[in-house]
Amino acid sequence: NRQRADSPLKVAPQTPVIPDFLL
Repeated sequence: NRQRADSPLKVAPQTPVIPDFLL
């Protein structure tokens, strides 16, 4: 249960945060 919850949580915040800072 923890692995499945971490997968989407880490992918969702990382995707918008990385490009936002680069821009």
